[in-house]
Amino acid sequence: LVHQAGGNVMAYLELARVIGSRRAVYGIQSQGVDGSLDPLSDVESMAALYLSAIRRVQPHGPYLLGGHSMGGKVAYEMVRQLEAANESVAMLAIIDVPAWADETFVMPDEATALARIVEQIEDHYGCALDIDGLEALAPSARYDLILQRMTDRQLLPAGAGRDQLRGLLQAYQANMKAVLQYRPGRTRSDILGVASTELASQSRGDVSLGWQSLTSGRVIVEELPGTHVSILRDPDVERVAEVLLRAAASA
Repeated sequence: LVHQAGGNVMAYLELARVIGSRRAVYGIQSQGVDGSLDPLSDVESMAALYLSAIRRVQPHGPYLLGGHSMGGKVAYEMVRQLEAANESVAMLAIIDVPAWADETFVMPDEATALARIVEQIEDHYGCALDIDGLEALAPSARYDLILQRMTDRQLLPAGAGRDQLRGLLQAYQANMKAVLQYRPGRTRSDILGVASTELASQSRGDVSLGWQSLTSGRVIVEELPGTHVSILRDPDVERVAEVLLRAAASA
């Protein structure tokens, strides 16, 4: 499972817990999300790096790959590169993301990006950090405030500090830039799409969410109750897990 725009794989925790009792689950996290390295800035390079990591665990296919949101597009590019290397792909699961780009999206400034990271942290841990008005603070004060609130709520591992938070920000900005610039080529693999009712309502009349135009294989999209966020949370995540497990078994 490939990371979302936030760069880490914590969003898959509940999904991995459900699937993990029946199959192993591996998460692919962004380079630089911990602040130790510069993040990559294009989907093609990400796909190549992630495949090199996967091949250290499983040198050859068939592979079962997937991802939610941005992770679905990176997984798609990984499949294209596997096909070019004559490797077998048993399953490509693209979770709640259409093939088309969001032409209305505007890259956020630092304060806005940090606010979105705060929202992701709050959503994941189910708590409120009570942070408002980041745009009025100096950059260093923004980091200090977020770190203090996370420390107060015991959400930080030992030794975590500005470098880790800065890594999250840089990874988020690099990932958003990469996915906005990505123009997918064609593939021959089948695609399993999982769409929340929220996304399905925006389908533009295309039940394949645009993916059929990119592959000579079959595209099957399963619409499930929920939103882009709730689809990876209990109870909606149970249905997603069943779809993936059923598809993996038949693959």
